[in-house]
Amino acid sequence: MKKELKNYALVLFLTILLSCGYEPLNKNNTENLINISEKIFIGDNKINRKIFNKLNLKEKNGENGLRLELNTIKKIDGVSKDKSGNITTYKTSITVIVSLIDNDKLMRSKTFSKNFNYSNINNKFDLKKYQKDVEKNLINTLSREIKIYLYN
Repeated sequence: MKKELKNYALVLFLTILLSCGYEPLNKNNTENLINISEKIFIGDNKINRKIFNKLNLKEKNGENGLRLELNTIKKIDGVSKDKSGNITTYKTSITVIVSLIDNDKLMRSKTFSKNFNYSNINNKFDLKKYQKDVEKNLINTLSREIKIYLYN
């Protein structure tokens, strides 16, 4: 009796799960691919390349497609200082302006911005390493948001 009940519950669970319409966000759906004929990077090229690679866009040079412009600005600012003038808190912010252009006509444009505050580290090597990790996390978050924006 218990075994039958477990089987029934399993079948019911699977039926509900499969019928809910769940679809993974990062699924490579070939019908929704955006054809990019040209990409233009303005600002920080390293960040632009990382974002573009995470977007999984279909790039076809010379064919009819859209032009993608990524304009990226990265800033690392000192937010607060102690009594002796040493920075105690930093803020890293990345702003990306995404534009899709078709035949010199702007189709879509949106600005994405993320920032993160963190405390200073006495060891400058560790501080630079931490700042790179913060930058990587901000890029990943921005890439996900841009991907959602482009495919919807």
